[in-house]
Amino acid sequence: MLSVFIVGCNPLQYLSHDQWLVARYPRFEGNQTFDEERLAPLVRTAPNKKIIFFPYYLHLYTLGQTLLKDTSRKVPFGFYQRWLEATAHLLMELGEPPAVLSETQLIKDIENLKRFYFSKGFFHTQVQAVVRSLRLQPRKVEIIFRIQEGKRYYYDSVSFKTQDATLLRLLDSAYAQGKLPYIQKGAPYDESGLGKTRLQIADLAQENGFFAFSPENVSYWIDTTQGKLWLQVHLPDSNLIMIVDSITIAIEDNNPFEQNFQRNDYVKSRYCFWDIQIEPKTLWMIKLPYVLRYIQVCPTKEGLLFKKSLFETTRQKLYELGMFSTVYWQYFPNFEWQSLYARLTLRTRPRWGVLLGIEGFQSSDNQLNANLPGFGVAFSLTDRSLFRKAEQLRIHFNGNLRFYKPDPTAETQYFFQFNQRIVLRIPRMWLISRWTQQLIAPTTLLQFSHTTEQRAEFSRTQIAFQYSYRYEQPLGKAFKGWQAYGQISLININRVDSRLSPVFQEILFNLPTNIRTFVIRDYIPRYNTGFLYNLTLQKDYEKDLVVPGQFIQFGVGFGGTLPLLLDWIRNQQGRGDGSIYDGLLDGTINYGQYWKAYAEYRRRFPFALLKGASLVRLHLGIAGRGPYSLMVPFEERYFLGGLNSMRAWQNGTLGPGLFRFDTVSSNLITPGGEYVFEVAWEYRQPLFSYVEGAVFVEAGNVWFAPGSAFEDPRGLLSTRTLQLGWDAGIGIRLDFDYFIMRFDIAQQLYAPDIQDFVVKKWHDIGGARIQYNVGIGYPF
Repeated sequence: MLSVFIVGCNPLQYLSHDQWLVARYPRFEGNQTFDEERLAPLVRTAPNKKIIFFPYYLHLYTLGQTLLKDTSRKVPFGFYQRWLEATAHLLMELGEPPAVLSETQLIKDIENLKRFYFSKGFFHTQVQAVVRSLRLQPRKVEIIFRIQEGKRYYYDSVSFKTQDATLLRLLDSAYAQGKLPYIQKGAPYDESGLGKTRLQIADLAQENGFFAFSPENVSYWIDTTQGKLWLQVHLPDSNLIMIVDSITIAIEDNNPFEQNFQRNDYVKSRYCFWDIQIEPKTLWMIKLPYVLRYIQVCPTKEGLLFKKSLFETTRQKLYELGMFSTVYWQYFPNFEWQSLYARLTLRTRPRWGVLLGIEGFQSSDNQLNANLPGFGVAFSLTDRSLFRKAEQLRIHFNGNLRFYKPDPTAETQYFFQFNQRIVLRIPRMWLISRWTQQLIAPTTLLQFSHTTEQRAEFSRTQIAFQYSYRYEQPLGKAFKGWQAYGQISLININRVDSRLSPVFQEILFNLPTNIRTFVIRDYIPRYNTGFLYNLTLQKDYEKDLVVPGQFIQFGVGFGGTLPLLLDWIRNQQGRGDGSIYDGLLDGTINYGQYWKAYAEYRRRFPFALLKGASLVRLHLGIAGRGPYSLMVPFEERYFLGGLNSMRAWQNGTLGPGLFRFDTVSSNLITPGGEYVFEVAWEYRQPLFSYVEGAVFVEAGNVWFAPGSAFEDPRGLLSTRTLQLGWDAGIGIRLDFDYFIMRFDIAQQLYAPDIQDFVVKKWHDIGGARIQYNVGIGYPF
């Protein structure tokens, strides 16, 4: 980096006397309707790419030119000259040549801006480009585009022209009901809107029997001679309505070269004219009546009016079952008889799937330290149709070895972990009526897991069971473009047993008296149940950086009632510990009643000029204990720090409030909190083909509610403890399409536990208050 600054600091030295370097992004004047972010992508005249306002790629290229020039000098060894040439060409390949001002490109940019304005209804826009030299830098220039937008045209009259009376009535009705919004009277002229209207008209026609209708059948005639915009939509004079009279449903094995069909005619009893062809070997994987439930197209004796959405809905629902690798329709129309024969081909996946792999990772755990590197072996076995109704059963096992430090000054230790997980995914909702199945397309999940961990300080065994529903929630027209996904966890049962070493027991008993009982309860055996509802809304958030996106998630939950009821019954029978207010079952197993609510908001702001994006995140949460409990259970509290939140802290080690352990520095003890506030900002910038850079700043903290079982006032929410931890860092992301590898370096800036700034001078960076994170996927 230093050599790039020193040697390649003057990119003008290789330009000829009549060449000018574009040093700034173009500016726009007179643009009242569209902002610069909308106009900038239309202009190709732009400066060299920058990293944090520095043209790094240009200086790499200039450095390569300088080295290449040095190769012309005589050097004592030939191999050194060849090495110098190779290095120079590599730097020039990685770099970017100077963005020299081009008159030809400038003319193209002016035409692009005019065409854009014309496409938006500004038919008389004038654009002028002004080239201005920078002060004190006579060889560098900036471009200013001066725009005179002129009058914008709006639709004053819209009509449809066709000899087909049925099609004309259909479109007149759709227009009157506002189903063609882009060409409504009073709407601005927009070429992209005309293209979307073509698709809308084609979909509308295909939904009403016009099978052969396509967007190419729609043309436009526009008249502005009288200063008003008249639009006439031309349609074909004859486009026959088609009737679906029969359907063949062919179910094939995953080997397409073996086709030995047998026919099943009994389905005609449902008054649907289906001709079923099924390979005998597929019957051991699927039940035919179950598959037919998803066939939305049902021709009767009178036939069925062709509707494109019925065929597409059928294809989508069958593919989402997960047991078909191929789902596609073939159509065979007879225009003479105005009838249609369709064929649905379903090709099954292999029923069994086996996966065996070696994995390297860096994981976070709220109680078992944080940011733990390790490696392991994973094995999974999948049955894609357990009861021949597309129920997916997955059995997963992994064992791994992890490395950790109990505190920053200790030596590296390791521990083993073994996990077994059984997940049954059922593509329907149990115990709910069939109309719910059609309304929200639910999926039932049953999950059982068992985890065993062994380390020097303690060992832990965890058993968990979850029964939940996942579904996609339809949204109204007011939320156009948004997708909604919900999950209802009706049953969550969690049992944790821990065994502590004598050394670790001594650490716990040496804690201050005001938090000793609270922390010890997190390490004795505990048992809890709960209910959780979660709803996620997103709009284009999973798309590229250049697309604006939003993400909203909120959830509510409560639990602890079942163990409280069990505790009450045992005390009534005289076999309990004598109290239902101590949060202990039989005096040894910890549990707690609780309620919680949380919300998270994310938003992406793309920067078209830099082809990067700025992202923000806000996370809020609150939890409380029930009337018969002393504390919120460990699993239901909030924790900050780790791979995906407050990355300069190890997982769970930030907070609560101003609290810090005065007697021990063990990161094994992470109390968490009942309130959480976190805000984060990150800027992501593509660097090379699959390499992306990032800078980020984060702030947040957790607290306990006043009067909680955590008695240390430094950890309770108050005006004195309302301080946030701050950190900042840089990162590199490797985008391999199928997954993203992330490397982050985060430095604490302000630490609430010391109530002071960590970094006051450059030499303060590093030490125990910096974290190096390796993760999969984005943090948010």
